[in-house]
Amino acid sequence: PTMDEPIRSSPQGDPASLHGSAADPEMAADLYRLAEIGLRALQSDPSSEYFHDPRK
Repeated sequence: PTMDEPIRSSPQGDPASLHGSAADPEMAADLYRLAEIGLRALQSDPSSEYFHDPRK
């Protein structure tokens, strides 16, 4: 969705109903990719509790 496009909210305004919605698979793929990138960044950050040291 573009920035000036109004966000489609469910009529009930129930956030839980958004989770089961497969309305936008492209957006889901984007979120998945972002999560992956975020996790990789966390694992390579020595100050992070999720830091994964490949030498261990």
